[in-house]
Amino acid sequence: MHTGKAAPLGSFVQQRASADCVIAATATVTGNSYEKIAAAFGIPVDPKNGKPDVAILDRGVDILDTLFPLFALGVLATPLIAKEDPRMVGIERQSKLASSEQIKSAIKGHKAVLGYHDDDDQVGRHALAWYGNQAIDCGNGEIVDINDMTIHSALVLASLK
Repeated sequence: MHTGKAAPLGSFVQQRASADCVIAATATVTGNSYEKIAAAFGIPVDPKNGKPDVAILDRGVDILDTLFPLFALGVLATPLIAKEDPRMVGIERQSKLASSEQIKSAIKGHKAVLGYHDDDDQVGRHALAWYGNQAIDCGNGEIVDINDMTIHSALVLASLK
């Protein structure tokens, strides 16, 4: 999963808190600033220290809550939820969803924000920036190999312009 290889400096937007991975990954993939994406998602950022308001951020940003804010920014966001996502296990909808492997195949060549559960329980649910053939963990700037990872979701992004 984690390769130990660093992403090139300037190729990603750094996370600023423990639960802001969706903000950082979305900013990275769309080429927008952290502040612009956080504002679009309704998360205030302290202008003095650049940190998000953790009381509002709480446990992170649900990708489904990003669809309209991204559309307003000119970004079309298509959510793909995997049948392996723990929130889908045991419900009727699960059989209609794509598998993690199907999603990995479908996102090749596309930009996306990928959701998964990190092996480190202190990290838990986490998001990665996906550039069509490479994933970056914006928490530590590491390139991540998704081949042996179970993807729970992908928010596939495309410009409306």
